[in-house]
Amino acid sequence: MLELLDELNQIKPVWVELGLQTIHPNTAALIRRGYELLVFEQAVHSLRLLGIPVIVHTILGLPHEDMEHQLATVRYLNTLDIQGVKFQLLHILKHTDLAVYYREHPFHLPDMEEYFGMVGKCLCALRPDIVVHRLTGDGPKPLLIAPLWTGNKRQVQNGLRAYLKEQDIWQGKEGYDDKPLKLYKLIILYILNKVDFPLTNAQISEFILEEGYTTYFKLQQAISELVEANLVREESTHNRTFYHITEEGTEIVYYFRNGISSAIQKDINEFLKKKKYELKNEVSVKSDYYRNPNGEYSVKCQVIEQRFPLIDLTVTAPTEAEAETIAHNWTKKNQEIYALIMSKLL
Repeated sequence: MLELLDELNQIKPVWVELGLQTIHPNTAALIRRGYELLVFEQAVHSLRLLGIPVIVHTILGLPHEDMEHQLATVRYLNTLDIQGVKFQLLHILKHTDLAVYYREHPFHLPDMEEYFGMVGKCLCALRPDIVVHRLTGDGPKPLLIAPLWTGNKRQVQNGLRAYLKEQDIWQGKEGYDDKPLKLYKLIILYILNKVDFPLTNAQISEFILEEGYTTYFKLQQAISELVEANLVREESTHNRTFYHITEEGTEIVYYFRNGISSAIQKDINEFLKKKKYELKNEVSVKSDYYRNPNGEYSVKCQVIEQRFPLIDLTVTAPTEAEAETIAHNWTKKNQEIYALIMSKLL
């Protein structure tokens, strides 16, 4: 097939349209796309080696996908050598398996205004050099179950054009907002993804600030926005805050790790290789306290090993001041206390 396409491309211009639809495996399985993401990437690579332009189809409004899912697909496309994209709103048509699924498991479909917003955000996120071949579509009216508003094609096109103009939306706009801040977020996610334990704010700051990548306040802004976006999970105690990468954050690293230069990746890897044992020891010791129903304070002292407690001790203190002292001293004397307990028990 590739040889035939190459031969035709010598006679007249040829481009190939690939139906990606989504990068998310659960959705791909649900719609029975029929191939893994790696197959798509190999197809793009093979076609581009022949100099054949690639246009990718994506569907907006797929079952159980929200705006962040759709933007992740667009940003993934930004990393590939593709020349065009077609955005298509999901249609529910009669006599299809999707119609049966929609009836048995109703899911949200956007109204017209909501769809305009979805298209606008996708355009803002899309690389400026990728040609947009389609922004919407309309299913056959006799077969269309939903969304019915798509049947008025002229109204949709005029409304979308007006919306993009009113909202000052243009392709690639997102890339002009704050590129450095996005890099800092990627660096944080990359660091958290490289270790199998959470890191504190101070530990993350140690690398980023010492390397001079940004200021303390910009770093805190980046961490805060990652937490808000559910890419990083925050775990707070009275004296420290720990950060864990989420599944969504791991997915972002997988698709956009090339946004971090090889030099920065090398710096991060060397830092973690040198400091990993020290970093792990620092976060493996945890202590926190809370007021219990008896009006006293319960102090929880732990040492975590491979994500499981090596020791999990709860001590009751009559006052908050004493609870705070116990929690503080646990971070300093946990090894001594653990050794004493084991020597008495064994």
